[in-house]
Amino acid sequence: MAPARLGRGQRPNQRLKLRSATLRPHSLRPQLTRDPLGSGASPVTVHREATVRFTIPAVLLLVVARPVQAQTACRLVGVWELVSGKADGQAYPTTLHQLKFITRNRWVWIAKDDSSPKELRTSGDSLQMFRTTGAGSGTYTVQGTTYTEKVEFFADPAYIGQSIPFSCRTEGDRLYQTGNLPILQDGKKVRDLKLEEVYRRVE
Repeated sequence: MAPARLGRGQRPNQRLKLRSATLRPHSLRPQLTRDPLGSGASPVTVHREATVRFTIPAVLLLVVARPVQAQTACRLVGVWELVSGKADGQAYPTTLHQLKFITRNRWVWIAKDDSSPKELRTSGDSLQMFRTTGAGSGTYTVQGTTYTEKVEFFADPAYIGQSIPFSCRTEGDRLYQTGNLPILQDGKKVRDLKLEEVYRRVE
């Protein structure tokens, strides 16, 4: 290619700059980033909107998933005091006091009623004491929201060896436990007694 002639008043270095600008490939020239949103926004705005569009679904997923994890937790270890209860839909008497002690592997349940006699003077007093107090203990397992008590000690020996499942959930300092307690006569189940109990953590 013939060397470019110098124009009047041009220096050699200026000629090189002009030739460099003329021969620069098109792909190396600065180009305006196309707006994928078709809104005419600047590249910075486009990047920001794309980031927000990606972030919002991720945040919603975390918000939706978090309550599910909370509902499946059943944190039982502690000392629990009965707040309220129902048996086949009928409320427990307000004179009933009940505690549950739950460790990592075992449970203990004790209950008494204010109507229990203060002194055992007659056989009738002893029978009334038996009817208005109760206790039991054993081991337990938890699978999801199913809490199963295996009875090892109980006032009524017919329940020893029984495994009784309950549904459980904990919210704050409250334990909600529901299930069916088998009613036994002569060692045989005659029906189920539906229990609905709410406990408050005291320790």
